[in-house]
Amino acid sequence: LEHAAGDGCTVIVTTHDPDLIALATSRVDLSTPSARIVHANAGRRRSAGVAIAARDVTKRYGEAFAVAKANLEVAPGELGVLLGRSGSGKSTLLMALGGFVAPDEGEIETPGARWHETAYVAQRFGLLSELTIAENVGLPERLGDARQIDVLEALDLDALAGRLPGETSVGQQQRTAVARAVAARPRALLA
Repeated sequence: LEHAAGDGCTVIVTTHDPDLIALATSRVDLSTPSARIVHANAGRRRSAGVAIAARDVTKRYGEAFAVAKANLEVAPGELGVLLGRSGSGKSTLLMALGGFVAPDEGEIETPGARWHETAYVAQRFGLLSELTIAENVGLPERLGDARQIDVLEALDLDALAGRLPGETSVGQQQRTAVARAVAARPRALLA
């Protein structure tokens, strides 16, 4: 994540990690009704505009609200954090920001329409089991949408490059999913 943010990539992550929360420029606690932006480090906010935004986003499944009037704005190069207990709508809001689900109400703004401009690290990683770690990470390049960067070494995956995902730990699979996402040098990363 440091590599992505260091390149000016906007990052939004769901986490309970206090170190990441402390670094966040903006955060939204989805456990509260009508979740609003909390500028955790208002003095560090850049004035470069908005890279990713959710404005009064609501998503329902039947009568149940997955997300109710959530608001988030994150500028280019900033880290935003979504907080909330299990079932509070963190993944739903990320999927809406990534374009995988349409909100019932509200507006979403992301850097671009092409899939490599807003990378998404799925909760279940989405690794292809028949490809090695290196092949999974290199998939965006094979699809013609990545500029080569050496993320295997940066994420301590180089020794695992020839293994299949099923031959690695869950943590190593998660790092592989992150490596694949940042290999495309996206303008935004949703994790």
